[in-house]
Amino acid sequence: MGPAKKGFTLIELMIVVAIVSILAMIAYPSYNSHVRKTARKEAAGVMLDVAGRMERIRSQALAYQSFAPDSTRRYAITLNVAAGGTGYTITATPSADQASDTCGIITLNHQGAWTFTKNATAVPQSTCL
Repeated sequence: MGPAKKGFTLIELMIVVAIVSILAMIAYPSYNSHVRKTARKEAAGVMLDVAGRMERIRSQALAYQSFAPDSTRRYAITLNVAAGGTGYTITATPSADQASDTCGIITLNHQGAWTFTKNATAVPQSTCL
């Protein structure tokens, strides 16, 4: 008998590649879902910060006043103040990869009501927050 050969056969290598591919096909969608959920939570946090700033403004000026809120990497945050400063609406519009998120556009108003709209259809708050 000659010396034993060390190494992998082509079949063994192909089995490993197939297993890694299957694991990647399972893990990647879950990872994307987690990234979208995290970005949504980040946008909600920014919106709550804007709402807090609006309440501080109202306590000092006795009316809501507009300012330019910060956006996130995956959401464009806009602030609309009602005429006379009697109310406001904060809107987070998804952009880039976040546009395929199941919760769509996020809205928070001066009464603390959250709404989630995807393709003009309301999405339950329990699904999104």
